[in-house]
Amino acid sequence: CGKTVLLDLFFRSLPEGFTARRLHWHEFIRDAFRSMQGQPPGENIFEAMADMLSKQFRVLLLDELLITHISEAILVKNLFRQMWARGMTIITTSNYRPEELYAKGF
Repeated sequence: CGKTVLLDLFFRSLPEGFTARRLHWHEFIRDAFRSMQGQPPGENIFEAMADMLSKQFRVLLLDELLITHISEAILVKNLFRQMWARGMTIITTSNYRPEELYAKGF
């Protein structure tokens, strides 16, 4: 308990002008899949998405991360790597241990 409160306190404590986005996991995954649909074929979709996001904010705060499908696991793996390569920071909360996030997959 209290993970969301801590995430919100951290978000509100960031200096004015510091570019950060705070989303619930379901909002993030919905928006990410929608964004993928508009990308041209043959383009590295995760690089393009990370480029777009890195222009909007430097820190992503995700509340209640939960990976329930292989498509979400692939998106997280590839998009987060591209975001980290651009110097972005991702902070998450979850009600599950890391090894339980997609325990029945792979």
